[in-house]
Amino acid sequence: MVVAGGRGDIAEEAVAESFARYLVHHEGVRDARAWLYRTGARLVIAELRRQRRLGEPADTPGHGTDLLFSDDLAEAMSRLTPEQRLATFLAYRMDLPLSEVARLTGSTVAGVKMRLMRARRALRGALTGDNGA
Repeated sequence: MVVAGGRGDIAEEAVAESFARYLVHHEGVRDARAWLYRTGARLVIAELRRQRRLGEPADTPGHGTDLLFSDDLAEAMSRLTPEQRLATFLAYRMDLPLSEVARLTGSTVAGVKMRLMRARRALRGALTGDNGA
């Protein structure tokens, strides 16, 4: 999961836990794919926040992201919020329409647009060294 910032350990746990929860709640789920994406992303975000709160190691690029992005881009992506990383990955890497990104993340199209705009600004600053835009 890209939202984990390259932390394969967190991503693997989130995927396994998402499927375990799905087995329990599947009868009430209308869209399994969207439910699994949202649940996995929320689990990752909760774990990253827990680690940050406890002072444990945070996002470290290079643990799985190198297959998807260059080192510079992986480093820049690790600086985004997990929500921005997920929206960026789904919209630009998976080439999904914004309405599908919104559905999968449990957001609105306007919310996705805002995350993508902020992510582009942060990535531009990280990749060009221009932090003022």
